[in-house]
Amino acid sequence: MKILYAGKNINHHQVPFIKSLMDIVGVENVKYSSIKMIEQERLEMGFDQFEGDWLIDSIHQTDIFNQWWEQSDIVITNNREYYHLIEERLRKGRMVFLTSERWFKEPEGLLRLFHPHILKLVIKYRRLSKYHDFYYLPQGYFSYNDIARFGILENRAFSFGYLPPLCSNQISGTKVLDHNRINIIWAGSLIRLKRVDLLAKAFCRIHQKYPNTYLTIIGQGPEKEHINSILNNGDPTGSYRIMNFVSNSELRSIMNAADIYVFPSNGAEGWGAVVNEAMSEACAVILSSKVGAISMIKDGYNGLIFKDGNEKSLCESLLRICGNSEYLRTLKNNAKKTIVDEWNPDIAAKRFIDICTNLKSNRKYEISGVELLKRI
Repeated sequence: MKILYAGKNINHHQVPFIKSLMDIVGVENVKYSSIKMIEQERLEMGFDQFEGDWLIDSIHQTDIFNQWWEQSDIVITNNREYYHLIEERLRKGRMVFLTSERWFKEPEGLLRLFHPHILKLVIKYRRLSKYHDFYYLPQGYFSYNDIARFGILENRAFSFGYLPPLCSNQISGTKVLDHNRINIIWAGSLIRLKRVDLLAKAFCRIHQKYPNTYLTIIGQGPEKEHINSILNNGDPTGSYRIMNFVSNSELRSIMNAADIYVFPSNGAEGWGAVVNEAMSEACAVILSSKVGAISMIKDGYNGLIFKDGNEKSLCESLLRICGNSEYLRTLKNNAKKTIVDEWNPDIAAKRFIDICTNLKSNRKYEISGVELLKRI
């Protein structure tokens, strides 16, 4: 079986899934094509740079890309602009999986339909949905609902998400946190949609009741000064720090030593692969109700979900954990178990191959009791 993942860029959150596919069908049978290689901005944020024969530069290696697009048994693509290429494959009875984050992210939401290009894409993909070899790998249930309401790939979707590697098991002696405290962390670009201001305000409130809490923020961006101001004014004890970006291995080490990871982003966020990473390192996670990663969460079992944009709701979730060490431990263990037992690239690759094999043989593929790649 030959598989092509045709992307808009090198998405480091999907590379582990691609590598796991290689382990099953052979490294020579899987390629990852990209219009552009990893951006300098991503490298500065600590992301890895990938090299190897498994990568195709679809702009400068057009002949190789076209060959793999035409001859692969399976094509997975997150590039909606490839609709003409998708239709060429579908007309020949060749299987294609579209994968995507939300089509109608906030704040515009469905108002994006007034943009002629978006409306054109909706119409195009509604028409492509008539082909039986066309399927969808939505990055969360919001992504599925965004297009299913228009009859696009309805009942032909398998729940998906970003799949970073399992825990690093590497603890950096210079980065570990004080285990005598309840360590709360956040990492990413300090921009408005991440709503780190909400976390900063909530932390200042809960720290008054639980002075053994400590907040670590890792990242850079235009909101940094604002966040620092909130914390300076609200926490006179200085029980926090704001760090610049670190490498992914260093971040995973910090996560491994932490207790709680808070992900307060609004509905403009797509999935939130950092949540997978935090869970893999046995962090209890608290997520906004508007992010795609809640597809992995059973509220109260392996994480907590708070009302998007609601400081009181976030505080309640933090207080619920910080005031109960046994429950905190349970959440941490269940979070890790969720990643180890299901939401990881190896299991995703195996299930995906099973799905493709069954679909190509016209057999119905159904699995119960799971979320990852469950038929929607």
